[in-house]
Amino acid sequence: MVAQNRATIQVAVLFLLVGFFADPGFSAEAKPGWDGVVAGARREGRVVIYGSGGIDRVRLYKESFEAAFPGISVEYLPMGAGEVSARVMAERRAGKYIPDILLSGAGGSTVIPLRNQGALQRLDSALLLSEVLDKSKWFDSKILFMDNEAKYVLAYALTPGTIAAYNTHLVDPGELRSYKDLLDARWRGKILSMDVRAGGGPGGGIIKFVYANPDLGPDYLRKLFGETQITLARDLRQMVDWLGRGKFAFLLFSGLDVIDKAREQGLPVDVLNLQQMKEGYPLTSGWNTILLVNPSPHPNASRVFINWLLSRDGQTAFEQIMKIASLRVDTPSKSAVREFLIPKKENKYMVVSQEKYWHLDPEITALLSSVLK
Repeated sequence: MVAQNRATIQVAVLFLLVGFFADPGFSAEAKPGWDGVVAGARREGRVVIYGSGGIDRVRLYKESFEAAFPGISVEYLPMGAGEVSARVMAERRAGKYIPDILLSGAGGSTVIPLRNQGALQRLDSALLLSEVLDKSKWFDSKILFMDNEAKYVLAYALTPGTIAAYNTHLVDPGELRSYKDLLDARWRGKILSMDVRAGGGPGGGIIKFVYANPDLGPDYLRKLFGETQITLARDLRQMVDWLGRGKFAFLLFSGLDVIDKAREQGLPVDVLNLQQMKEGYPLTSGWNTILLVNPSPHPNASRVFINWLLSRDGQTAFEQIMKIASLRVDTPSKSAVREFLIPKKENKYMVVSQEKYWHLDPEITALLSSVLK
């Protein structure tokens, strides 16, 4: 009788433990050991992330994840693109190892210093959920990395670069089928551009597409910046206001978010559908990449977060909140994204955030400086 009671108690305790570690609203097949990773993450209690700012991203990374995994909190510190690597390296020199994950841009200025100092660890060993590892669930049947080694910088979303926004009262977007249409004499003096020589802005990656495109290239940039009486500025809010008031017909290299917000506020502005351009279009990863810090102070919690973010549930939350198309093809929320912002395999595109294009920045800056002087 005593042995039977002891067995009954052991079974009851086992069920209680299973119930405690279960994730309400989140279930997925995983490699052996996943339950142990989740249990370890709850003991760690938190995951620390450095990444881009914005209340929407805080909602996504903190509220959505914490709802899926109660007991694991997200400490999210937003910062600018140029700050991430400098901050992490300064902390390491002081003997401090704070962030687990960097949700940062994929540019060389961020990745290369960290990689060279051994501050990044491979992401493939952190992918544990079967649905994350299933390549058929991803765009073009690939788990996409931006670095040449396909180890450190994993992208979960790509957006068509916003080369041109326009005033809807002045421009019929259906008439533009080539980037060379911007060279038409009727637009002379009516084009405004972010000064991409400043670096750190949204256009720095996008202009690489123009520079590296065999149908455009340096000659096109010389004409665009040297023969159209183009106006350069750096105050994006002021530039969008000028575009909305019709002072300019086009705004180049501005980024998508600011134009969408202006459009929603009633300004007559929109972005050009680049998928209609015969020379193709750029895809950028923006802030939608993951880097895993070495060492990770909370190794279990960081792995739980990474797998959740890349899961169907995590990417559905991403699309619904950020209005950016995930590279997962099985999310039910693509309708939350504007149709022409969803990458299509059959179209001609260039993923300009990949490492093979990182070296182009000084070449482009030198070219523009020589034209604009």
